[in-house]
Amino acid sequence: MNKLIVLLSLFLTSAIIHADTDPEELKKLDEECAKAREAFIAPLREAKIEQCIVEDGYEREKCARQLWQYGYAGHPRLGLDLPECIASHEAYKNQYK
Repeated sequence: MNKLIVLLSLFLTSAIIHADTDPEELKKLDEECAKAREAFIAPLREAKIEQCIVEDGYEREKCARQLWQYGYAGHPRLGLDLPECIASHEAYKNQYK
């Protein structure tokens, strides 16, 4: 019974904290992170495309198709340490404190 009370109080506390978080602010922070990441990743992706053309002998279109997710999916996931992304991450993390 005591475990149930503790679990219910934790759930209700997190729901109250979550309700105080401004969803529009979180969305704005996410958008700022996404823009900063794309600005950071775009030249790196372009360099990888050029490398693909030169080293693998493929046409630009094929290299671009192969590398369209570069920096976002798989490893490495680039730009998550940018200030805009850290702020977004912290805002989500703090909504559950």
